Amino acid sequence: MNLSTSSAAPSIASISSSTAAASPCAGSLALATWQGNPGGAAPPGADALCLSQSQASGQARGTTQNYCDTYPASAYETPAFSRMWRFDMALDGQAPRAAYCLEKGRPGPLGTGHRYGGVPLREAMPDLSDEQARRVAWLLTHTYPAVTAQQLFTAAGVDAAAAPALDANDAYAAAQIAIWSVIRPTDAAARTLNACGTQTPHPKNARLARVIDFLLARSLTAAETAGGDTAPCGRAGCRFASLPGIACLEACGAQALTPLGNRWRYGPLRVNSPGAFTLALHACCAQDAPSAVNLVDAQGNALTAPTGGQDFYLAFPSDVGAGCYTLILRSQAQTVCALALQDLDDPPHPTRMQTLGMAVLQAPPEVQEACVCFCCYAPQPCPACPACPDCPACPPPKPCPPCPACPEPKPCPACPKPEPCPACPKPLPCPQPEPCPQPEPCPPCEISPELPAPELPSTPPPLCQAPRHVEGFYGALSLCVPRGRVATSLRAACHPWMNGSV
Repeated sequence: MNLSTSSAAPSIASISSSTAAASPCAGSLALATWQGNPGGAAPPGADALCLSQSQASGQARGTTQNYCDTYPASAYETPAFSRMWRFDMALDGQAPRAAYCLEKGRPGPLGTGHRYGGVPLREAMPDLSDEQARRVAWLLTHTYPAVTAQQLFTAAGVDAAAAPALDANDAYAAAQIAIWSVIRPTDAAARTLNACGTQTPHPKNARLARVIDFLLARSLTAAETAGGDTAPCGRAGCRFASLPGIACLEACGAQALTPLGNRWRYGPLRVNSPGAFTLALHACCAQDAPSAVNLVDAQGNALTAPTGGQDFYLAFPSDVGAGCYTLILRSQAQTVCALALQDLDDPPHPTRMQTLGMAVLQAPPEVQEACVCFCCYAPQPCPACPACPDCPACPPPKPCPPCPACPEPKPCPACPKPEPCPACPKPLPCPQPEPCPQPEPCPPCEISPELPAPELPSTPPPLCQAPRHVEGFYGALSLCVPRGRVATSLRAACHPWMNGSV
Protein backbone atom coordinates (compact mmCIF):
# COMPACT_ATOMS: atom_id res chain seq x y z
CA MET A 1 0.00 0.00 0.00
CA ASN A 2 1.18 3.48 -0.88
CA LEU A 3 1.15 5.67 2.23
CA SER A 4 1.41 8.94 0.31
CA THR A 5 -1.43 11.32 1.21
CA SER A 6 -3.79 13.28 -0.99
CA SER A 7 -5.23 16.74 -0.62
CA ALA A 8 -8.44 15.20 0.71
CA ALA A 9 -6.78 13.85 3.87
CA PRO A 10 -8.88 15.33 6.74
CA SER A 11 -6.26 15.04 9.48
CA ILE A 12 -3.56 17.38 8.16
CA ALA A 13 -3.47 21.10 8.81
CA SER A 14 -3.15 23.46 5.83
CA ILE A 15 -1.01 26.53 5.28
CA SER A 16 -0.54 28.56 2.12
CA SER A 17 2.57 29.39 0.14
CA SER A 18 3.44 32.84 -1.17
CA THR A 19 5.40 31.62 -4.21
CA ALA A 20 3.57 31.99 -7.53
CA ALA A 21 4.31 29.79 -10.53
CA ALA A 22 4.67 31.40 -13.96
CA SER A 23 2.96 29.76 -16.94
CA PRO A 24 5.49 28.34 -19.41
CA CYS A 25 2.86 27.23 -21.94
CA ALA A 26 0.95 30.39 -23.01
CA GLY A 27 0.37 31.66 -26.56
CA SER A 28 -0.90 28.61 -28.48
CA LEU A 29 -4.32 27.80 -29.95
CA ALA A 30 -6.48 25.67 -27.60
CA LEU A 31 -7.99 22.56 -29.20
CA ALA A 32 -9.37 20.49 -26.31
CA THR A 33 -9.34 20.23 -22.49
CA TRP A 34 -9.93 17.21 -20.30
CA GLN A 35 -10.32 16.81 -16.52
CA GLY A 36 -8.12 13.97 -15.30
CA ASN A 37 -8.75 11.43 -12.56
CA PRO A 38 -6.06 10.95 -9.86
CA GLY A 39 -3.75 8.00 -10.20
CA GLY A 40 -0.09 7.02 -10.08
CA ALA A 41 2.69 8.18 -7.75
CA ALA A 42 3.98 11.73 -7.64
CA PRO A 43 7.37 12.40 -9.28
CA PRO A 44 10.48 13.19 -7.22
CA GLY A 45 11.77 16.68 -6.67
CA ALA A 46 9.90 17.57 -3.50
CA ASP A 47 9.82 15.72 -0.20
CA ALA A 48 8.55 16.32 3.30
CA LEU A 49 11.30 18.90 3.95
CA CYS A 50 9.57 21.25 1.54
CA LEU A 51 8.47 24.31 3.48
CA SER A 52 9.75 27.32 5.40
CA GLN A 53 7.05 27.37 8.06
CA SER A 54 7.97 30.53 9.96
CA GLN A 55 4.42 31.87 9.56
CA ALA A 56 2.79 28.84 11.23
CA SER A 57 1.83 29.07 14.88
CA GLY A 58 -0.74 27.64 17.26
CA GLN A 59 -1.64 26.20 20.63
CA ALA A 60 -0.16 22.87 21.81
CA ARG A 61 -1.74 20.66 24.41
CA GLY A 62 -0.93 17.27 25.91
CA THR A 63 -2.58 14.70 28.08
CA THR A 64 -1.82 15.33 31.73
CA GLN A 65 -1.44 11.61 32.29
CA ASN A 66 0.59 9.06 30.31
CA TYR A 67 -0.58 6.00 28.45
CA CYS A 68 -0.41 3.83 31.56
CA ASP A 69 -2.87 6.11 33.39
CA THR A 70 -5.01 7.39 30.50
CA TYR A 71 -5.64 4.52 28.06
CA PRO A 72 -6.42 1.21 29.84
CA ALA A 73 -6.54 -0.73 26.56
CA SER A 74 -3.08 0.58 25.62
CA ALA A 75 -1.38 0.64 29.02
CA TYR A 76 2.19 -0.15 27.94
CA GLU A 77 5.70 1.33 28.10
CA THR A 78 9.10 0.56 26.55
CA PRO A 79 12.49 -0.13 28.22
CA ALA A 80 14.22 2.45 25.99
CA PHE A 81 11.69 5.30 26.08
CA SER A 82 9.70 4.58 29.23
CA ARG A 83 6.18 6.05 29.27
CA MET A 84 4.49 8.17 26.59
CA TRP A 85 2.13 11.11 26.48
CA ARG A 86 -0.02 12.12 23.53
CA PHE A 87 0.09 15.69 22.14
CA ASP A 88 -2.11 17.73 19.80
CA MET A 89 -1.44 21.01 17.97
CA ALA A 90 -4.12 23.48 16.88
CA LEU A 91 -2.71 25.87 14.30
CA ASP A 92 -4.42 29.25 14.35
CA GLY A 93 -7.94 28.96 13.03
CA GLN A 94 -7.82 25.18 12.59
CA ALA A 95 -8.89 22.10 14.50
CA PRO A 96 -6.34 20.26 16.69
CA ARG A 97 -4.22 17.62 14.94
CA ALA A 98 -1.92 14.95 16.35
CA ALA A 99 1.63 16.16 16.98
CA TYR A 100 4.69 14.14 18.01
CA CYS A 101 7.49 14.63 20.51
CA LEU A 102 10.84 15.20 18.76
CA GLU A 103 13.00 15.67 21.90
CA LYS A 104 12.67 12.86 24.41
CA GLY A 105 13.76 13.99 27.88
CA ARG A 106 12.51 17.57 27.77
CA PRO A 107 9.25 18.58 29.47
CA GLY A 108 6.20 18.51 27.22
CA PRO A 109 3.29 20.92 26.88
CA LEU A 110 0.98 19.07 29.28
CA GLY A 111 -2.43 20.63 29.65
CA THR A 112 -3.48 23.58 27.45
CA GLY A 113 -2.45 27.13 26.65
CA HIS A 114 1.10 26.53 25.40
CA ARG A 115 2.04 28.75 22.45
CA TYR A 116 4.18 27.17 19.71
CA GLY A 117 5.56 28.55 16.44
CA GLY A 118 6.71 26.81 13.28
CA VAL A 119 10.35 26.49 12.20
CA PRO A 120 11.97 24.41 9.44
CA LEU A 121 12.69 20.91 10.70
CA ARG A 122 16.42 21.09 9.86
CA GLU A 123 16.68 24.37 11.79
CA ALA A 124 14.80 22.99 14.78
CA MET A 125 16.99 19.88 14.99
CA PRO A 126 20.48 20.78 13.69
CA ASP A 127 22.11 17.73 15.27
CA LEU A 128 20.24 15.34 12.98
CA SER A 129 21.98 14.03 9.88
CA ASP A 130 20.32 14.58 6.50
CA GLU A 131 19.16 10.97 6.52
CA GLN A 132 17.67 11.25 10.01
CA ALA A 133 15.89 14.52 9.13
CA ARG A 134 14.36 13.01 6.00
CA ARG A 135 13.28 9.88 7.90
CA VAL A 136 11.58 11.97 10.61
CA ALA A 137 9.91 14.12 7.95
CA TRP A 138 8.67 11.02 6.13
CA LEU A 139 7.26 9.54 9.36
CA LEU A 140 5.42 12.79 10.19
CA THR A 141 3.85 12.94 6.72
CA HIS A 142 3.15 9.27 5.99
CA THR A 143 1.75 7.87 9.22
CA TYR A 144 -1.16 8.62 11.54
CA PRO A 145 -2.96 11.02 11.21
CA ALA A 146 -1.78 11.73 7.64
CA VAL A 147 -3.27 8.30 6.96
CA THR A 148 -5.94 6.66 9.05
CA ALA A 149 -5.03 4.16 11.73
CA GLN A 150 -6.65 1.36 9.72
CA GLN A 151 -4.68 2.30 6.58
CA LEU A 152 -1.47 2.18 8.60
CA PHE A 153 -2.23 -1.23 10.10
CA THR A 154 -3.25 -2.63 6.70
CA ALA A 155 -0.09 -1.35 5.04
CA ALA A 156 2.00 -2.98 7.78
CA GLY A 157 0.15 -6.28 7.31
CA VAL A 158 -1.36 -6.63 10.79
CA ASP A 159 -4.90 -7.58 11.79
CA ALA A 160 -6.21 -4.61 13.75
CA ALA A 161 -9.49 -6.37 14.56
CA ALA A 162 -7.90 -9.30 16.40
CA ALA A 163 -8.30 -9.18 20.18
CA PRO A 164 -7.28 -6.93 21.73
CA ALA A 165 -8.26 -4.60 18.87
CA LEU A 166 -5.83 -1.88 17.75
CA ASP A 167 -7.07 1.72 17.64
CA ALA A 168 -5.84 5.26 16.91
CA ASN A 169 -3.93 5.44 20.22
CA ASP A 170 -1.92 2.40 19.13
CA ALA A 171 -1.23 3.97 15.70
CA TYR A 172 0.00 7.13 17.46
CA ALA A 173 2.22 5.07 19.81
CA ALA A 174 3.79 3.10 16.92
CA ALA A 175 4.60 6.31 15.03
CA GLN A 176 6.02 8.00 18.17
CA ILE A 177 8.31 5.05 18.95
CA ALA A 178 9.47 4.94 15.30
CA ILE A 179 10.34 8.67 15.41
CA TRP A 180 12.27 8.27 18.67
CA SER A 181 14.07 5.22 17.23
CA VAL A 182 15.30 7.29 14.27
CA ILE A 183 16.44 10.21 16.47
CA ARG A 184 18.02 7.93 19.08
CA PRO A 185 18.66 4.53 17.44
CA THR A 186 17.95 1.50 19.58
CA ASP A 187 17.47 -2.23 19.07
CA ALA A 188 14.17 -4.05 18.79
CA ALA A 189 14.33 -5.47 22.32
CA ALA A 190 14.49 -1.97 23.80
CA ARG A 191 11.34 -1.07 21.83
CA THR A 192 9.28 -3.90 23.35
CA LEU A 193 5.91 -2.71 24.61
CA ASN A 194 5.61 -4.17 28.11
CA ALA A 195 2.54 -3.99 30.30
CA CYS A 196 3.01 -0.99 32.61
CA GLY A 197 5.18 -1.73 35.63
CA THR A 198 6.15 -5.24 34.41
CA GLN A 199 8.65 -6.96 32.16
CA THR A 200 5.85 -8.88 30.43
CA PRO A 201 5.09 -7.96 26.79
CA HIS A 202 1.68 -6.39 26.35
CA PRO A 203 -0.88 -8.44 24.33
CA LYS A 204 -0.61 -5.82 21.55
CA ASN A 205 3.20 -5.89 21.46
CA ALA A 206 3.73 -8.39 18.61
CA ARG A 207 1.47 -6.54 16.15
CA LEU A 208 2.69 -3.06 17.09
CA ALA A 209 6.30 -4.24 16.76
CA ARG A 210 5.53 -5.16 13.14
CA VAL A 211 4.05 -1.71 12.54
CA ILE A 212 7.13 -0.02 14.04
CA ASP A 213 9.51 -2.15 11.96
CA PHE A 214 7.46 -1.38 8.84
CA LEU A 215 7.66 2.39 9.46
CA LEU A 216 11.40 2.27 10.13
CA ALA A 217 12.07 0.30 6.93
CA ARG A 218 9.89 2.54 4.75
CA SER A 219 11.36 5.74 6.18
CA LEU A 220 14.88 4.47 5.48
CA THR A 221 13.99 3.69 1.87
CA ALA A 222 12.40 7.12 1.45
CA ALA A 223 15.48 8.86 2.90
CA GLU A 224 17.83 6.93 0.62
CA THR A 225 15.82 7.87 -2.48
CA ALA A 226 15.32 11.44 -1.18
CA GLY A 227 11.81 11.51 -2.53
CA GLY A 228 9.59 9.30 -0.44
CA ASP A 229 6.81 7.51 -2.27
CA THR A 230 7.63 8.82 -5.74
CA ALA A 231 8.07 7.40 -9.22
CA PRO A 232 10.58 8.55 -11.84
CA CYS A 233 9.14 10.99 -14.35
CA GLY A 234 9.76 10.08 -17.97
CA ARG A 235 10.11 6.59 -19.37
CA ALA A 236 13.01 5.82 -21.69
CA GLY A 237 12.47 7.37 -25.12
CA CYS A 238 9.65 9.68 -23.94
CA ARG A 239 9.31 13.45 -23.77
CA PHE A 240 8.17 14.53 -20.32
CA ALA A 241 7.40 17.45 -18.03
CA SER A 242 7.15 17.44 -14.24
CA LEU A 243 5.52 19.39 -11.44
CA PRO A 244 7.97 18.31 -8.68
CA GLY A 245 6.25 16.31 -6.00
CA ILE A 246 2.83 16.79 -7.66
CA ALA A 247 2.44 15.31 -11.14
CA CYS A 248 4.30 14.09 -14.21
CA LEU A 249 3.34 14.14 -17.92
CA GLU A 250 4.88 11.74 -20.45
CA ALA A 251 4.53 11.79 -24.27
CA CYS A 252 5.94 8.61 -25.80
CA GLY A 253 4.58 8.78 -29.37
CA ALA A 254 6.66 8.68 -32.54
CA GLN A 255 6.52 11.54 -35.03
CA ALA A 256 4.80 9.30 -37.58
CA LEU A 257 1.17 8.83 -36.56
CA THR A 258 -0.15 5.26 -36.59
CA PRO A 259 -3.40 4.36 -38.38
CA LEU A 260 -6.51 3.83 -36.25
CA GLY A 261 -9.32 2.80 -38.57
CA ASN A 262 -10.05 5.89 -40.64
CA ARG A 263 -8.19 8.11 -38.13
CA TRP A 264 -4.65 8.63 -36.91
CA ARG A 265 -3.32 7.94 -33.41
CA TYR A 266 -0.53 9.57 -31.36
CA GLY A 267 0.83 8.08 -28.13
CA PRO A 268 1.00 6.57 -25.68
CA LEU A 269 0.61 9.41 -23.19
CA ARG A 270 0.52 9.15 -19.41
CA VAL A 271 -0.02 11.40 -16.38
CA ASN A 272 1.09 10.36 -12.89
CA SER A 273 -0.67 12.47 -10.30
CA PRO A 274 -1.98 11.51 -6.83
CA GLY A 275 -4.32 14.50 -7.07
CA ALA A 276 -6.79 15.78 -9.66
CA PHE A 277 -5.35 17.44 -12.77
CA THR A 278 -6.33 19.08 -16.05
CA LEU A 279 -4.91 18.24 -19.48
CA ALA A 280 -5.14 20.64 -22.44
CA LEU A 281 -4.02 20.29 -26.07
CA HIS A 282 -2.94 23.39 -28.02
CA ALA A 283 -1.82 23.73 -31.65
CA CYS A 284 1.36 25.71 -32.13
CA CYS A 285 0.16 27.07 -35.52
CA ALA A 286 -3.43 27.84 -36.48
CA GLN A 287 -3.07 26.31 -39.96
CA ASP A 288 -2.06 22.99 -38.34
CA ALA A 289 -5.17 22.81 -36.17
CA PRO A 290 -7.18 19.62 -36.91
CA SER A 291 -10.96 19.65 -37.02
CA ALA A 292 -11.27 17.56 -33.83
CA VAL A 293 -9.10 15.64 -31.39
CA ASN A 294 -10.33 12.91 -29.03
CA LEU A 295 -8.90 10.66 -26.33
CA VAL A 296 -8.86 6.89 -26.85
CA ASP A 297 -7.36 3.86 -25.15
CA ALA A 298 -4.96 1.38 -26.73
CA GLN A 299 -7.86 -0.44 -28.46
CA GLY A 300 -9.30 2.79 -29.90
CA ASN A 301 -12.21 3.08 -27.46
CA ALA A 302 -13.22 6.64 -26.64
CA LEU A 303 -12.24 8.11 -23.26
CA THR A 304 -14.01 11.02 -21.62
CA ALA A 305 -11.13 11.70 -19.22
CA PRO A 306 -7.56 10.46 -18.75
CA THR A 307 -6.80 8.50 -15.57
CA GLY A 308 -3.51 8.93 -13.77
CA GLY A 309 -1.07 6.06 -14.08
CA GLN A 310 -2.68 4.67 -17.29
CA ASP A 311 -1.71 5.05 -20.96
CA PHE A 312 -4.01 6.90 -23.35
CA TYR A 313 -3.77 8.25 -26.92
CA LEU A 314 -4.78 11.27 -29.01
CA ALA A 315 -7.00 10.43 -32.01
CA PHE A 316 -6.68 12.84 -34.99
CA PRO A 317 -9.08 12.93 -37.98
CA SER A 318 -8.12 11.35 -41.28
CA ASP A 319 -7.38 14.73 -42.96
CA VAL A 320 -4.73 15.74 -40.41
CA GLY A 321 -1.39 16.72 -41.89
CA ALA A 322 1.91 17.58 -40.25
CA GLY A 323 1.81 19.84 -37.20
CA CYS A 324 3.29 20.70 -33.81
CA TYR A 325 1.32 20.67 -30.59
CA THR A 326 1.64 21.54 -26.91
CA LEU A 327 0.17 19.25 -24.25
CA ILE A 328 -0.33 21.16 -20.99
CA LEU A 329 -0.62 19.60 -17.52
CA ARG A 330 -2.24 21.78 -14.86
CA SER A 331 -2.58 21.01 -11.14
CA GLN A 332 -3.22 22.80 -7.88
CA ALA A 333 -2.53 19.78 -5.68
CA GLN A 334 -1.34 20.37 -2.15
CA THR A 335 2.01 19.04 -0.96
CA VAL A 336 2.35 17.32 2.41
CA CYS A 337 5.22 18.79 4.45
CA ALA A 338 6.75 18.22 7.87
CA LEU A 339 6.39 21.10 10.31
CA ALA A 340 8.51 21.53 13.44
CA LEU A 341 7.14 23.72 16.24
CA GLN A 342 8.99 25.18 19.22
CA ASP A 343 7.95 26.77 22.50
CA LEU A 344 6.99 30.47 22.14
CA ASP A 345 5.51 31.02 25.58
CA ASP A 346 6.13 34.51 26.93
CA PRO A 347 7.59 34.73 29.46
CA PRO A 348 9.64 31.66 28.46
CA HIS A 349 9.77 28.60 30.67
CA PRO A 350 12.89 28.10 32.80
CA THR A 351 13.56 24.98 30.71
CA ARG A 352 12.59 25.07 27.07
CA MET A 353 9.80 22.62 26.24
CA GLN A 354 10.37 19.87 23.77
CA THR A 355 10.06 20.45 20.03
CA LEU A 356 6.94 18.99 18.42
CA GLY A 357 6.41 17.78 14.86
CA MET A 358 3.33 17.40 12.68
CA ALA A 359 2.23 17.15 9.06
CA VAL A 360 0.76 20.10 7.16
CA LEU A 361 -0.51 20.67 3.62
CA GLN A 362 1.20 23.33 1.54
CA ALA A 363 -1.37 24.74 -0.87
CA PRO A 364 0.05 26.58 -3.93
CA PRO A 365 -1.47 30.02 -4.51
CA GLU A 366 -2.48 29.24 -8.09
CA VAL A 367 -2.57 26.54 -10.70
CA GLN A 368 0.82 25.25 -11.75
CA GLU A 369 1.59 24.18 -15.29
CA ALA A 370 4.01 21.92 -17.11
CA CYS A 371 3.95 21.21 -20.84
CA VAL A 372 5.36 18.91 -23.49
CA CYS A 373 5.73 19.95 -27.12
CA PHE A 374 5.70 17.39 -29.93
CA CYS A 375 5.43 17.33 -33.70
CA CYS A 376 3.76 14.62 -35.75
CA TYR A 377 2.54 13.90 -39.25
CA ALA A 378 0.28 11.48 -41.05
CA PRO A 379 2.47 9.36 -43.31
CA GLN A 380 1.28 9.31 -46.94
CA PRO A 381 1.34 6.10 -48.98
CA CYS A 382 4.26 5.76 -51.39
CA PRO A 383 3.44 5.96 -55.14
CA ALA A 384 3.30 2.68 -56.99
CA CYS A 385 6.51 1.73 -58.76
CA PRO A 386 6.34 1.39 -62.60
CA ALA A 387 6.34 -2.11 -64.02
CA CYS A 388 9.68 -3.42 -65.17
CA PRO A 389 10.11 -3.88 -69.00
CA ASP A 390 10.17 -7.36 -70.50
CA CYS A 391 13.63 -8.84 -70.63
CA PRO A 392 14.99 -9.82 -74.10
CA ALA A 393 15.32 -13.50 -74.93
CA CYS A 394 18.56 -15.01 -73.82
CA PRO A 395 20.93 -16.18 -76.64
CA PRO A 396 21.45 -19.92 -77.02
CA PRO A 397 24.38 -21.24 -75.10
CA LYS A 398 27.65 -21.78 -76.95
CA PRO A 399 28.78 -25.41 -77.50
CA CYS A 400 31.30 -26.61 -75.01
CA PRO A 401 34.89 -27.04 -76.28
CA PRO A 402 36.24 -30.61 -76.54
CA CYS A 403 37.81 -31.98 -73.49
CA PRO A 404 41.62 -32.15 -73.50
CA ALA A 405 43.34 -35.53 -73.68
CA CYS A 406 43.66 -37.16 -70.34
CA PRO A 407 47.26 -37.54 -69.10
CA GLU A 408 48.88 -40.93 -68.87
CA PRO A 409 48.36 -42.52 -65.53
CA LYS A 410 51.40 -42.64 -63.36
CA PRO A 411 52.83 -46.09 -62.61
CA CYS A 412 51.78 -47.55 -59.37
CA PRO A 413 54.46 -47.55 -56.74
CA ALA A 414 56.14 -50.84 -55.83
CA CYS A 415 54.58 -52.71 -53.04
CA PRO A 416 56.66 -52.73 -49.90
CA LYS A 417 58.45 -55.94 -48.93
CA PRO A 418 56.65 -57.89 -46.36
CA GLU A 419 58.23 -57.94 -43.02
CA PRO A 420 59.67 -61.31 -41.93
CA CYS A 421 57.46 -63.41 -39.79
CA PRO A 422 58.36 -63.36 -36.20
CA ALA A 423 60.23 -66.41 -34.82
CA CYS A 424 58.03 -68.98 -33.18
CA PRO A 425 58.45 -69.24 -29.50
CA LYS A 426 60.36 -72.23 -28.09
CA PRO A 427 58.10 -75.00 -26.85
CA LEU A 428 57.90 -75.36 -23.21
CA PRO A 429 59.44 -78.58 -21.77
CA CYS A 430 56.98 -81.33 -21.15
CA PRO A 431 56.25 -82.00 -17.57
CA GLN A 432 57.83 -85.10 -15.97
CA PRO A 433 55.29 -87.92 -15.63
CA GLU A 434 54.44 -88.91 -12.21
CA PRO A 435 55.63 -92.41 -11.19
CA CYS A 436 53.04 -95.09 -11.47
CA PRO A 437 51.79 -96.42 -8.20
CA GLN A 438 53.03 -99.85 -7.04
CA PRO A 439 50.37 -102.54 -7.51
CA GLU A 440 49.05 -104.06 -4.42
CA PRO A 441 50.09 -107.71 -3.83
CA CYS A 442 47.55 -110.32 -4.70
CA PRO A 443 45.94 -112.05 -1.82
CA PRO A 444 47.08 -115.68 -1.24
CA CYS A 445 45.08 -118.30 -3.01
CA GLU A 446 42.82 -120.47 -0.97
CA ILE A 447 43.60 -124.26 -1.11
CA SER A 448 40.56 -126.44 -1.71
CA PRO A 449 40.20 -129.38 0.63
CA GLU A 450 41.30 -132.68 -0.76
CA LEU A 451 38.55 -134.71 -2.27
CA PRO A 452 38.30 -138.36 -1.44
CA ALA A 453 39.65 -140.70 -4.04
CA PRO A 454 37.00 -142.18 -6.26
CA GLU A 455 36.15 -145.74 -5.77
CA LEU A 456 37.35 -147.87 -8.58
CA PRO A 457 35.31 -150.85 -9.76
CA SER A 458 36.75 -154.10 -9.01
CA THR A 459 36.63 -155.16 -12.64
CA PRO A 460 37.60 -152.38 -15.07
CA PRO A 461 35.39 -151.98 -18.15
CA PRO A 462 36.83 -152.67 -21.52
CA LEU A 463 38.65 -149.81 -23.00
CA CYS A 464 37.20 -150.20 -26.46
CA GLN A 465 34.03 -151.92 -27.34
CA ALA A 466 33.93 -151.18 -31.03
CA PRO A 467 37.05 -149.82 -32.62
CA ARG A 468 36.60 -147.55 -35.59
CA HIS A 469 38.57 -148.04 -38.76
CA VAL A 470 39.87 -144.99 -40.44
CA GLU A 471 41.65 -144.84 -43.71
CA GLY A 472 44.04 -142.18 -44.65
CA PHE A 473 46.52 -141.05 -47.21
CA TYR A 474 49.21 -142.96 -45.58
CA GLY A 475 47.27 -146.06 -44.65
CA ALA A 476 44.63 -147.34 -42.32
CA LEU A 477 44.21 -146.49 -38.67
CA SER A 478 42.12 -148.06 -36.04
CA LEU A 479 40.82 -145.86 -33.22
CA CYS A 480 39.11 -146.77 -30.12
CA VAL A 481 36.76 -144.25 -28.46
CA PRO A 482 36.14 -144.79 -24.86
CA ARG A 483 32.57 -145.40 -23.71
CA GLY A 484 30.73 -142.39 -22.70
CA ARG A 485 32.86 -140.04 -24.82
CA VAL A 486 31.53 -138.00 -27.67
CA ALA A 487 33.06 -138.45 -31.00
CA THR A 488 34.04 -135.27 -32.66
CA SER A 489 35.27 -134.43 -36.10
CA LEU A 490 38.91 -135.06 -36.47
CA ARG A 491 39.34 -133.16 -39.66
CA ALA A 492 40.22 -130.05 -37.96
CA ALA A 493 41.93 -131.50 -34.99
CA CYS A 494 44.04 -134.21 -36.58
CA HIS A 495 46.71 -134.13 -39.13
CA PRO A 496 45.64 -133.49 -42.71
CA TRP A 497 46.59 -136.84 -43.74
CA MET A 498 43.48 -138.14 -42.11
CA ASN A 499 40.70 -138.87 -44.54
CA GLY A 500 37.48 -139.76 -43.02
CA SER A 501 35.63 -138.94 -39.91
CA VAL A 502 35.16 -140.53 -36.65
